[in-house]
Amino acid sequence: IDVLVRYKVNYLHLHLTDDEGWRIAIDGIPELTSVGAFHSLDWEHALQPSYDGCADPSSKSLSNGFFTREDFLDILKYAWERRIRVIPEVESPGHCRAAIYAMKAYEKRTGDTSMRLQDPADSSIYCGPQGYSDNVMSVELESVYTFMERIFDSLISMFDEAGVPLEAINIGGDEVPEGAWYGRPLHSTFLDRVAGIAKCKGVKIAGWQEIASRADESIAASLKETMFVNYVWNTAWGGHDLPFVNAARGYPTVMSNVEFTYADQAYSSSKLEIAHSWACYTDDTASLGLPVKKTEN
Repeated sequence: IDVLVRYKVNYLHLHLTDDEGWRIAIDGIPELTSVGAFHSLDWEHALQPSYDGCADPSSKSLSNGFFTREDFLDILKYAWERRIRVIPEVESPGHCRAAIYAMKAYEKRTGDTSMRLQDPADSSIYCGPQGYSDNVMSVELESVYTFMERIFDSLISMFDEAGVPLEAINIGGDEVPEGAWYGRPLHSTFLDRVAGIAKCKGVKIAGWQEIASRADESIAASLKETMFVNYVWNTAWGGHDLPFVNAARGYPTVMSNVEFTYADQAYSSSKLEIAHSWACYTDDTASLGLPVKKTEN
């Protein structure tokens, strides 16, 4: 936050959940952090090791841990005192492995199926870019939206308690693999329901480019009304026009082009590089061109 202040950046997008971890305590659902925020070889009580390979839930590895409610309130207050607005992200309906396994543990402990995230009868076969084949919500379950509403309520209450503005809740929306939902295009089903929840709560939603590019025209008007912004990231393979395509369709858009804004991409193929190269090798001598577009958005 202090570094952002020095550069006069006034938004902090906190990516609080993903396949590998759930990092924010939610009242009444302790499994989200007791299971979803730790890594172990005992997969019933924690998540599988990833990235740093830590399999010890008692380790202080970066794989383990979460923000308590008090931690998060402190972050919100500290940021807002410096006029930085925090945008919390809760990944959905893909990148949900941590949430799915946590809620399975919650259901086993309580017998409560009202917030189930994955249909036990779903035999869809898929594999996401990170290699997961069990990380997508079953968006036709009503319980998915009960869960999402519960999370929205919890986040909203924390912002209210901290006395800081909540600009938007980022719902993710990216990288749902082909084959999920038996190959059916159900993004719009999910987006329509979550946008409805947000509207009822009086908040906006944000998300990655897929929340705009995969939404069908039947929900476009309501989605635009509720959307704070979509972040266009996947431009490395000929998708350079996508930010302008989404903007021209009337969606508020931020350019997050992987070639220019992702700090985890390697500079070269050298074995000494400790970075990723899934999108490109970063050229720090290149600049991001902004073609002039005469558009209302």
